[in-house]
Amino acid sequence: MSVAKRVNEEMETELGDKVGYAIRFEDVTGQNTKIKYMTDGVLLRETPKDSDLAKYSVIVMDEAHERSLNTDVLFGILTLSSLCDICDLGHTEILQFFWRVRLSLQFCIMLLYVSL
Repeated sequence: MSVAKRVNEEMETELGDKVGYAIRFEDVTGQNTKIKYMTDGVLLRETPKDSDLAKYSVIVMDEAHERSLNTDVLFGILTLSSLCDICDLGHTEILQFFWRVRLSLQFCIMLLYVSL
C-alpha cells in the first residue's frame, strides 16, 4: 500500500519493519511492526482469532463516513480507543452510534508542498 511505503520512506526504515501493511493476499509486517495499514476486510478477518482486537492499542478508521458492511460490523466490535476520520460533520449517524462520544477538538489544517 502506498501510504505504508510513504511512511517508511519518511521514517527511513525497511517496509515491514516498523511500518507495514496487509491486504487480501499479502502481509508485509514483522515482529517489530508498530504501525499496520490494512483494509477493513483484513481487520474483520482477524476477529475470529482475536474477537476484541486486543492486540491493537488504537485503531484509526479512515473515511469512516463511507459506510460499508465491514465498517458497520467493526464499529460494533470496537471497544478500545478508536479514532474515526470523518471529513464531513454532516454524518451524525456515526456519532449517534457511539452514544458516549463527543466531538473532540478540531484543528485547522495547513497544507505544505514539498518539491520532489
